[in-house]
Amino acid sequence: MSKQLPVIKLENCLVRPLMDKVSKPLFPNPINLTINPNERWAVTGPRKLDLLSVIGAKHIPTPALSRTYPFLENSIWPSQAIQLVEFKGSVLATHLSARYEHFRDEFDIPLSEYLGQTFGTQAGPNKDKIEHAMKALKLDEFHNRWIVGLSNGQMRRARLAKALLKEPRLLLIDEPYLGLDPPSRKILSEILGALPPNPHVVLGLRIQDEYPSWITHVAITDANGVDRQGPKEEIFDYLEFLKQKEVDAARIIAKKSKRARELEFTAEKNEEVIKLDKVSIGYRGQVVLDELEWSVNKGEKWHLRGDNGSGKSTLVSLLTADHPQSWNSKIVINGEPRETGKHNYFDINDAIGHTSPEIHAIFPSKYTVFDSIATGYIVGSMIPPKNLTSEQTKNINDLIEEFELDPTAKLYDLSLSDQKTVLFLRSVVKKPDLLILDEAFSAMESWRVEQCKAFINNWSGTVIVIGHIDDEIPVCDKYIRLHPKGGKPEVGAISE
Repeated sequence: MSKQLPVIKLENCLVRPLMDKVSKPLFPNPINLTINPNERWAVTGPRKLDLLSVIGAKHIPTPALSRTYPFLENSIWPSQAIQLVEFKGSVLATHLSARYEHFRDEFDIPLSEYLGQTFGTQAGPNKDKIEHAMKALKLDEFHNRWIVGLSNGQMRRARLAKALLKEPRLLLIDEPYLGLDPPSRKILSEILGALPPNPHVVLGLRIQDEYPSWITHVAITDANGVDRQGPKEEIFDYLEFLKQKEVDAARIIAKKSKRARELEFTAEKNEEVIKLDKVSIGYRGQVVLDELEWSVNKGEKWHLRGDNGSGKSTLVSLLTADHPQSWNSKIVINGEPRETGKHNYFDINDAIGHTSPEIHAIFPSKYTVFDSIATGYIVGSMIPPKNLTSEQTKNINDLIEEFELDPTAKLYDLSLSDQKTVLFLRSVVKKPDLLILDEAFSAMESWRVEQCKAFINNWSGTVIVIGHIDDEIPVCDKYIRLHPKGGKPEVGAISE
């Protein structure tokens, strides 16, 4: 019976990228992997996305029949039956202010219309399918909300709903939990676990991630191919070994760091650099921030906490002047109330370094590592500067050397982990007075996370960190936790 046929069989399979003129195999070693219909697989390791692409009918297999999809029974082309969903950034927008501005661009559409694009129409005869998808992904209450107003977790589910509307037989998802708070991760995990066998689901996860209870099998990649594979309980100890190995390697790298990070600041220690004096923000009658009071002193490191949708991104956008209500005298920076005509976007951001999933989503991937980091010296543009000073060039090269990156590599050729690393370095290269790290270390390999955390632990400037996973948060002095619908925030000290 067709239900018992394997989903995919890779038998001594070598694959070559379609556009590779050298015709070099994607993996040096042949791949042998069988996924059965009663199994729920996760793929991990440094080349998990490459393996997902092989499973997803990408590239050319050699021999031709070394990759088959028996469960399809030759009824449809594999490429038409498989969806691969990647999560690099969270928000679909052409610019960072789009989430908050009141004019329309191509992404300022309601969720129902966004999903309707799957069929080339807003709803029409597919209205029931759209409503069913929203209900299945627990999005029905947001059907009229513009997608740029969705939280990270809500947007993640919206993209999955759009993929499901294409009715795939096999759904491959890389980094599904990237940047999600614990409640959102739990909701999404339950949804994904309930989907098989229609469609079958394969996840791409990092070695250090928490694996859903419904995952039964794991394949671990390395530079050459599939290192190990099998039932999760048989692979778990090896995963723990690899995780600890990466952490140990990162600590060694951090100890060898030659870079001094003592910054020169004009402000006195403990001087108040940010003060929000009962700031309120709302969208269409919905309260996001309600008379928020917050004070940040020079050199402090804050962990900005809160579930997806609690107002963290809104708060950051006020600081970076990406929000239309950023020019508000209740926002006091370095003792000066922010006012229209007195402060402008460029002056405000000249003292700020910032990285986030939104920046990652819109950052041009065509630039080299060197040029990508160099854009950190420019405010309001992602075009590399042409006239760097010798000191700026040295700063960039020092960072590249410390983090062992290839300065000539294109961003699109890097792993997701290294792309995030480059954007992190872009945020620190000008030694900003205020550094905002919004999910900066999510999607990084564990050794990179430890390396970046060590860097920030030695950073003497003011830092605001957003993140939901404790292992990805550098040492912070204090925290502020926002609550949905403008509830009174919690503020406190963090004990080591």
